[in-house]
Parts: sequence; C-alpha cells; structure tokens
Amino acid sequence: MGENRIRELLRDPTLDQPALDYFEVRLPWQSFAVRQEAAERILEAMLGHERAEWVRAETVTGSVVHIRTEHVVFVREWSQAQRDTERRFWKQIDKEYEEDENPPSDAPPQGEGQSEPGAAEPQGEAGSDRVSTRTTVMVSANRALVVAAAALVLSHLIVRLVIG
Repeated sequence: MGENRIRELLRDPTLDQPALDYFEVRLPWQSFAVRQEAAERILEAMLGHERAEWVRAETVTGSVVHIRTEHVVFVREWSQAQRDTERRFWKQIDKEYEEDENPPSDAPPQGEGQSEPGAAEPQGEAGSDRVSTRTTVMVSANRALVVAAAALVLSHLIVRLVIG
C-alpha cells in the first residue's frame, strides 16, 4: 500500500495529458514526438559548434530515446493549429478530386438539353474542363522536363566533343 502512494507522488502528471503542441523528429524508419526542449537539444547537437553523434531525448509520452544525429531527416514544429490546418487542406483537396471524378447527377446527360442558337457548345462532360486543364499542365510540365533533359544531354555531348 505504501508503494502505491509513493508511485502516485512520483508520477509525472504531464504524461496523463500529453502536450498537443510538439515537435516531430523524423528518422528514415520512424518518427518521434518530443517537447520543445528536446527538439532544441537535438538541433543544437546537429548544428552546434561541437556536433554530437548521439543525443538523448524524451518523447511526449515519457519514453527515452537515443538518436544518432546523422539519421535525423528533419525536426519540425507540429502544433495543434498546424495539424488542423493541414487536415482542412487535405479535406479540400480530396473534395476537389471527388467533384472531378463524380460530376453532379443533376447535370443533363450528353446530347440532352439543347443549347440556344449562338451559345457556346459544351466542352465534354461536366467538370471535365478542370481535369483537362490539370492534365494539360501535367503534360506540359512533362514535356518541359524532357526538353530540359535532352538539352542537358546535348550540351554534355558537345562539351565532350570540344574537350575530347
């Protein structure tokens, strides 16, 4: 009975309600959520004058991890407001994709709904202008990459011919 009271006195109350604002330390195979002090220690170990190979950090759940600084991919602040903003962003993107893939059912099927004389003819299915614009941009970007790669190869060949 006495041992339970001692544990209760020594228990860290922050572990019951972890901080909602934390820093994410990303490694190639795993990521950790740490408090600001631990994130600052990790960054100091990586970027300071005397670089440390290993750094000890405590996660928001109370676990102690030893991280090799050369494996840290990034350290980023990850507050509740930032996570909410990112969720809203991805929900909006998903909604746009769903609208592109599933046009409204109240749109008349192709061939029905005669247009007035002189009115512009509809361009394909409902919502397809957005998809075709996105596709056109992607194709244009791919063409630009191919042209840039060809120019790089051609310039490399010219340099080799001139030098060699």
